[in-house]
Amino acid sequence: MTEALLKTGRHAVTALTRADSRSKLPDGVIVKPIDYNKPETIVEGLKGQDALVIALSELAPYGVDLALIQAADDAGVPWISPNEWAPDTANEELVKDVVVFQSMGPVRKAISDLGKSSYIAVSTGFWYEWSLAIPSAFGIDFAKRAMTLFDEGEAKISTST
Repeated sequence: MTEALLKTGRHAVTALTRADSRSKLPDGVIVKPIDYNKPETIVEGLKGQDALVIALSELAPYGVDLALIQAADDAGVPWISPNEWAPDTANEELVKDVVVFQSMGPVRKAISDLGKSSYIAVSTGFWYEWSLAIPSAFGIDFAKRAMTLFDEGEAKISTST
């Protein structure tokens, strides 16, 4: 995603990183170290930004996305794309059946409730890799050769790989 944005030549890309991060970012990325325990560092890193794209690991600690959203609101960032690389989480029937999606609704609500930012949700379908990496995350347990059907087994799903 970062390289694609940079390649256009039309975007300045800023990465908020933990001070101890060893991640190698592409040339051209503006790096702003932050400390999640000091919200003012996040706010400072977000000042003047047009958008915040949250792309956290699925293993990121709970609440990190909410801290980023609060800081974006405090910094006046007009657009937020939450860490929702998933199916349309506005579909309550889907969300209630898949635990991993249940934390996403409150994130959209937090953005709306704070009131300074709007959100852009990217609905990709569920990430098939998660069903491989996280046993039973989507009702598929390859080791046990078992699968949970959430209906009569007739509903089609779309996935991203």
